[in-house]
Amino acid sequence: MVGPFANNSDAVTGDYQTMYSSQYFSAPVDFFARIADQLSVTPGCVGAWNEALPRCLQYKSSDVKTAIAGADLVVVTLGTGEIQVIIHNAVAMAT
Repeated sequence: MVGPFANNSDAVTGDYQTMYSSQYFSAPVDFFARIADQLSVTPGCVGAWNEALPRCLQYKSSDVKTAIAGADLVVVTLGTGEIQVIIHNAVAMAT
């Protein structure tokens, strides 16, 4: 499993979050950990991490290649996170 949202149930839904019960909804990695014989997980990047928006500042191709080597199935978890956080961070970086 590759992607910054693999272990983040809040960010994977982005601005479309609804009230949900953790009994019925979890991070993608939680599901695959229950059904897979073997599971490798990497965000695939390095960045400033927080729960609302795992930012990827530098792609880590070696981590991705290691995680997917010999895999029968590769799941990629990508998204935008919460748009307000993205706009705030973009403005902060521009100034």
